[in-house]
Amino acid sequence: MLKKILQLFEDSKYTNQQPTLEDTKEYDWFYEENEDGWVGIRKNRLDPKEKQLLNALFHSFEPPVIEFQSQGWYHFLFSDGRVPLQKEERRVRIIHLHCSGEDWDQKDLELALKGFLSEEIIIFWESPNHAVLIEHESHSFLMAENFLEISETFENDLYLRVSFFIGKFHSATEELKEIFHQDRQFFKQSLEWKRKERVFTFENIFPTMLSHNLPTELLNAIEVQLLQPLMDDPETLTTIQVYLENNLNASVTAKKLYIHRNTLQYRVDKFTDKAGVNLKDYPSAITLYIACLLQSQKQK
Repeated sequence: MLKKILQLFEDSKYTNQQPTLEDTKEYDWFYEENEDGWVGIRKNRLDPKEKQLLNALFHSFEPPVIEFQSQGWYHFLFSDGRVPLQKEERRVRIIHLHCSGEDWDQKDLELALKGFLSEEIIIFWESPNHAVLIEHESHSFLMAENFLEISETFENDLYLRVSFFIGKFHSATEELKEIFHQDRQFFKQSLEWKRKERVFTFENIFPTMLSHNLPTELLNAIEVQLLQPLMDDPETLTTIQVYLENNLNASVTAKKLYIHRNTLQYRVDKFTDKAGVNLKDYPSAITLYIACLLQSQKQK
């Protein structure tokens, strides 16, 4: 629907890249929540009523206010700016953050994050709910489980739903921009596909991405070989998926599913007998996990 308004306004344009601060000087930008594109309409082409109507139909893009220390990184990542100069030859990693909740302030959240991470961390907001964190490598960098603790703290204490996508450490080169936008897209897909999760990395989202991009031949093979015998038992498949996600840890799995360990063991034994799959065989477990993801997608 968004692209259709291009026909109504002369000199309007469409882009798959988020508008830069420079783009907002001459154009008003609009986007849809679940789409990747933005439409820009020259400011002198819109009268107040037309702008009001577009604001009712779409989201309007408001350029973020970027503090001086973050401007170099913002222009590098979202425009044609140069790689920011580094005081030391330290690698950096870029962490994406998405926050939702009621009655919260970006500055308060930034202050809390610097308390958890480092005062040196660079933070800027590319949208009202999406922040970019740039962290230089040190001996005390946090792991994924630490970010999960941070997310749980925000949710329990401040009633904020905070999700992270943790990038890898890379040298600050032109290649980093491409990696950033790739991770940004992975994060967006992760939030759609795994809404209950709070912390994402490339390696923990890859099986889900793979399950969404399998060729038809393999999809049919998985359905025939693994899913058909269990189509009438979605409860057991869900149990197996959670069991695999928790490294075959019976105590953690039972706790997450709110069932007794004996019930869990019964379901696992039932599945093993029916499907003929050894969960302790690593290749079999990987294949089965992808099958579980596929079935989860069908149920949505």
